[in-house]
Amino acid sequence: MTHWGRERINMEIRNARINETMLGYEDYGVFTCSITFDYGESGVQSFGGYALSGKNPLDVYYKNQYCAMFIEGILKTVGVDKWENLVGEYVRVEQYHEGIKRIGNILKDIWFDPKELYKELK
Repeated sequence: MTHWGRERINMEIRNARINETMLGYEDYGVFTCSITFDYGESGVQSFGGYALSGKNPLDVYYKNQYCAMFIEGILKTVGVDKWENLVGEYVRVEQYHEGIKRIGNILKDIWFDPKELYKELK
């Protein structure tokens, strides 16, 4: 059974408000992003931390494509035109004990799953 398959037992879809975002470089020069969701009375949770760039010349094309599609996927799913406009928007979050698997539009059946995007590009 896959890692996510085991977690499906604990899956929960919750509404959340985006209260913080980060798009930039973290430790060791890794280009990444994160989104922090506020669930109201039950606290906050972050999504992201995926390496969106790479220094290996053989991997640059793939990472650049993944980076662009990752950012575009989030923007289209949430329904905004700019990264800066994410804060304050409401979304659905498919959440497991171990973390967030994917995020969805609050009104439409549109989802963004970074692991599915990775599979599509490989």
